[in-house]
Amino acid sequence: MDSRTVVAVAGEVDHLTAAGLDDALQAAVISGATHIEADFSRVAFCDCAGLNVLLAAHNRCRQAGVRFAVSGPLSPVVERLLQVGGTGPVLLRESDPVDGSARSV
Repeated sequence: MDSRTVVAVAGEVDHLTAAGLDDALQAAVISGATHIEADFSRVAFCDCAGLNVLLAAHNRCRQAGVRFAVSGPLSPVVERLLQVGGTGPVLLRESDPVDGSARSV
């Protein structure tokens, strides 16, 4: 069965909030989803702590055979973080629409 989970993220993802995002993404993997999307369309700011969580989620998903991606539209700050870190090609979602349950963080 093909199941998708969207983790809807809002506000700022930084050293104070990154653990909550990590928990939500880990729960999505445990839930049995085959595709997980971190919806960053309502994220105004993300720092390296948030980026580390996204990269860890990507690696965790890859090991579990789960597709993982970040979707937007992204704020200029988040776009810049992914660009400077060179992680955009690894983390950004393909253009196909995602249907599924959403979890807010």
